[in-house]
Amino acid sequence: MTLILSRSRPSLAFIRGVTRFETRCKRELSDDVAEKAPESEKQIAKIEIPDENPELPKKHVFQKITKLQCPEPSYTTEQASKPLELPVSRLSWKYPKLLEYHQDTEYCMRSWQNEHTLISFFPEVTDYLIVGSGLVGSATAYYLKKMITRTGDVLVLDKDPYGPHSCTAFCNGLISTQSKCQEVSRIASLSKELLRNLKNDVLVTKEDIAKIRYRPCTHLILWREEDVDDVLNSTASQIDDGFHTEAKLPTELETSFPWLKAVGTDIALGSHGNQDEALVDPIGLRNFYRTLAQAHGANFVQAEVVDFNTRFLPQISEITPTSVSAIVARLPATGELRCVGFAQALLALGHNTPYLEARSEMERFARDQIEDMHFIQPKLRLCFSFHSLNTPLINFPAITDTDGSLLIRDDYAGDFKLYLTQEESENFLDADVQQFMDLDSEDSHPNLIHRSKSFEDYFYGVIKPRLARRIPAMEDARFNLVYSGFESKNIHDGIPVVGEHPFHKSLLLSGGYGSRMMTFAPAFAQILADFFIEDESEIFDPTNFRWTRVLKGSKISEFDSLIK
Repeated sequence: MTLILSRSRPSLAFIRGVTRFETRCKRELSDDVAEKAPESEKQIAKIEIPDENPELPKKHVFQKITKLQCPEPSYTTEQASKPLELPVSRLSWKYPKLLEYHQDTEYCMRSWQNEHTLISFFPEVTDYLIVGSGLVGSATAYYLKKMITRTGDVLVLDKDPYGPHSCTAFCNGLISTQSKCQEVSRIASLSKELLRNLKNDVLVTKEDIAKIRYRPCTHLILWREEDVDDVLNSTASQIDDGFHTEAKLPTELETSFPWLKAVGTDIALGSHGNQDEALVDPIGLRNFYRTLAQAHGANFVQAEVVDFNTRFLPQISEITPTSVSAIVARLPATGELRCVGFAQALLALGHNTPYLEARSEMERFARDQIEDMHFIQPKLRLCFSFHSLNTPLINFPAITDTDGSLLIRDDYAGDFKLYLTQEESENFLDADVQQFMDLDSEDSHPNLIHRSKSFEDYFYGVIKPRLARRIPAMEDARFNLVYSGFESKNIHDGIPVVGEHPFHKSLLLSGGYGSRMMTFAPAFAQILADFFIEDESEIFDPTNFRWTRVLKGSKISEFDSLIK
């Protein structure tokens, strides 16, 4: 039997479909189980144990009978994958031991014995599951919960739902409409509109808006000679769309920015977005989305997701597009494994996306049906923080250099941040890169801060001379520290991918944001929320950003310097 989940009514699809199926399986096995069960256990399950205080709800009865029904908890995947000591049913699960926690009698007993008692425990089922509470996951939970209000449950699982996440924490916070692809420019504009509309939520105060530090800025991109024709064409299309972008020759750049050295360098053209750009604090925005999602009823739970609990027919030993309907999570406090059933799920894991995607049974069951999907890879990036008092602070835009590095003024006290390209970051670390790329580390925050001599020497030997040639006033630059962190990059074309899993119809995937997470995250979060309810979005058509473009080998055209 195959359970097909409905997009329009996920709550009924999950509750009715799964409950009826499990009830029928239990009914078929009830005779055999009854013969094997000791007579004492049959009687205990029927005994109503009186409470010492008759005024208290019958919570203790519920807990004692539930304890009799549940086995000893599993702490390893090997224990959870052992078969049950019961007759084989028509449907098999990858981790059958974990399913013994799903008892229909628990829901029945809770309804009539604990009508006025709230019992907090790890959730067993949910309508919508979001794995990852970074910027994308938290924003999707907010927009989804606003759409469905009280008609569905939204559960967000994360190893540390209240700590800073690598991809979000390392995001540069820049929203820029400048792109070779017209759709990317429109998505950036949509992201800014969604952020500005947050103040219209009835739960938002002026202090909340101030915490995300939304501040308009300008963005200057410096181009080499080989990019000039494409830049002029993209600038014309942006102007047609109503964006304020100007193309400037080196002499015009020095007139607009007297502190910039452009004539006689590798700069052939500059494109200046002077009204359509913004900077946002990514951690502040992520915390804001999470707080709003919780206020609207989303449930954030601390748990480490380790695998899917797929189901399949024993005689076939293969999964189907609807086989993934539960996920296995480990409780950090006890190490115990639990199973959470869902109608639909979103994987928004950032740099850990390959870890869970590899466990969606693609390797074993669907390799002959679709191509390799492991094109989302974690990439390490370094950010050098330095101080310069002589550099003009007024009218200083965010600058993307010809090599793809990004320079941002951090404050009005003379602090700057330079985000190196991924290639330069990995080349600098070289022999030490493996320790950064160890994703199985127990450290839940792979972001690190460095002040070692090797980083300081690299700044004064390589980075500072490069900055001084571009901006002579930065000759006084002084090294502060270095940030390192992971980004989720799509090595196929550098542009994020969203949408349905090409095989598992109950899974939505989101990843590959790279260094431009802030440009895409708010808009894609709203689009993913629309995908949960329907297979389309009213605010934007994301067809070209779906995963199928990678499977078909098509690419979204973008400037190389913007995706490095």
